[in-house]
Amino acid sequence: MFSLKGLCAAAGCLAVAGAALAQNPVPAPQAPSPAPLLRHTFEESEHGWTTMGGGAVRIAHEPADVHGGNAALQYDYTVTKGEASALLVSMPEGVPAGTKSVGLWLKCDVAAPLALMLQERDGARYVAGFTVPKGQWQEVRLGLGDFALSDMKDDPPDANGRLDIDQVVGLGLVDLGQWLVQADNADLLRMLHVVAGPRRLDVDDFELTSAPLPPAFRVSGAELRVEGFSRPQVSWMVLGDARAAAISGAPLTGRGVRLTYSQAPGNVAAMFRMIPQRLLAGVESIAFTAACTKPTRLLVQLEERGGGKYNALVEVPGGSAAQKVSVRLADMAPDNESKDNNGRLDPDQVKSIAIIDPTGIVGGGDGENSLWVGPPATQAGS
Repeated sequence: MFSLKGLCAAAGCLAVAGAALAQNPVPAPQAPSPAPLLRHTFEESEHGWTTMGGGAVRIAHEPADVHGGNAALQYDYTVTKGEASALLVSMPEGVPAGTKSVGLWLKCDVAAPLALMLQERDGARYVAGFTVPKGQWQEVRLGLGDFALSDMKDDPPDANGRLDIDQVVGLGLVDLGQWLVQADNADLLRMLHVVAGPRRLDVDDFELTSAPLPPAFRVSGAELRVEGFSRPQVSWMVLGDARAAAISGAPLTGRGVRLTYSQAPGNVAAMFRMIPQRLLAGVESIAFTAACTKPTRLLVQLEERGGGKYNALVEVPGGSAAQKVSVRLADMAPDNESKDNNGRLDPDQVKSIAIIDPTGIVGGGDGENSLWVGPPATQAGS
């Protein structure tokens, strides 16, 4: 049987992607925005967007492939072992001064976890992940606080450990499936529902703006609150047999994410995202709201930059009743299949958080389940 080790190794592919460079989603309410500092509509050209490592781009004019105006950028690539590519745009003179957020519209012919990378002049790479539904135009909005340093083995270091937007000279977009398919583990690929073959990604209305976005995480006292659910997209990388949607309303008290999936044997549903460097320094607990249609035991996992992983199991009672989940870092147990040089969880070294329903790989479940995750709220329980 496949173990959680492989699942978490798959999660780590997000940083590797950075190194190389839903049903009925509900749009987030948008305040009036200032004029974009830079905008690519692809009406006249590719604006310098190109591919690295394979794939091809062209300007598409078919109405179904265009979000706004009369044209969009179309990126064709293949998910196959031994091949990987990324969609890139170089900005050697730097991004416009005052840039605080990135926006674009995407449509993929499969539901896909994607990653956007910003590269600084010194080579440091910052990555933000999200998930798009199959065959629907999805607006994506990312603030600077959504990006975390990619620190895999071959990644260049960053002297100050923070994203300096005035040093960014390029952007990249990649499909995580291209890295997952490289694994020499058929069980992993089957469990994560990674299907090899050609894919198409349409890109339109790319822009850089001066509009700041609220943070994805907020430290309140000694508690880290997971709050980044105000984006129009699902701002988590979703893996496994799960359909993801950004939602608003019951059973949550506001916006959140819903995963719908089967708990059949061999299936897993997981959502994860990277955490900005040293964000958990001084943090004693992590809080969010969760609800499930079925009683479910969720695995919350933190991974350190050195590779150590720490787990906590939380019970969600079912009946679509929302409750606040609070995980004390001191209570998290080391993952038996990971290695940590000092044998303890170091909050300031945590680089990612994952929320996983492992029922399908540990036994004890079957049929459809829905999982809602949102920011912690008093109304959702203690």
